[in-house]
Amino acid sequence: MTEPMLDEDGERTQGSDDEPGEDDAAPSRRMPTKLVALMLAFAGSFGVDFATKAWIASSLPVLGPPRPVIDGFFYLSHMRNAGTALGFFEDWPVELRRVGFSILAAIAGWVVVLFYRGLAPRDRLNGLALGFIVGGGLGNLVDRLGRGEVIDFLHFEIMGPWSFPDFNFADVFIMLGVAILMIELLVSEGAARAEVIEGASVGDDREERDTPRAE
Repeated sequence: MTEPMLDEDGERTQGSDDEPGEDDAAPSRRMPTKLVALMLAFAGSFGVDFATKAWIASSLPVLGPPRPVIDGFFYLSHMRNAGTALGFFEDWPVELRRVGFSILAAIAGWVVVLFYRGLAPRDRLNGLALGFIVGGGLGNLVDRLGRGEVIDFLHFEIMGPWSFPDFNFADVFIMLGVAILMIELLVSEGAARAEVIEGASVGDDREERDTPRAE
C-alpha cells in the first residue's frame, strides 16, 4: 500500500491518497444532456423562424399574390395574423393584444419549466421537443409584441381550390415539438404497461409452480 505523502513537519499533504484532491471533491460542472438538447433546438428553431420572416417581410408585399414554389401545391405568401390559431385577441386593440399574449406566454413558460424539471438529466429527445416549442413560441411572441401581428408565409393548396391556412416555421417547430412529446408519451405508456403485464405473468407462473398439486 502506498504511504501518505508527508511534508517537512510530518503533516499529510493535500495530495495524499487518503484525501481526495480538489478535482475529485468538486462536483461535475457539465450541463445536463437535456439542457444541451433544449438549447440547440431553441437556437435553431428561433433562428430559422426569425430569418425567414425577415426575408419575407423584405421580399414580398403584404397581402400580395403568392409566389409559386411548386405550382399548384406550394407557394410563398405574405399574410399577417393579428390573433392566435383560434382567433383569440384578433379584434382587440394592439396594446391589449400584447398584454394578452404576454400573459399566455408566461403561463406557457411556467408549464415548460415544470415539464423540464421533471425530465431525466439525459432525456435528450424530450429536451429537443421542449426546445422546438420554446423557440417557435418565442418566435411568434416576438412578432406579436414587436409588430402587433404574426407573419405567415407558407401556403399550401390541397385538393384543388381548397388551401391550408397560411403558417410559418414557428408553427412548424411548435407542432414538431408537441408531436415528439406525444409520441414519447405513448411509447413510455406502452412500455410501462408491457412491464406490468410481464410482471403479472411471471407472478402467476411462480404461484402456479409453488401451489402443491393434489394426488
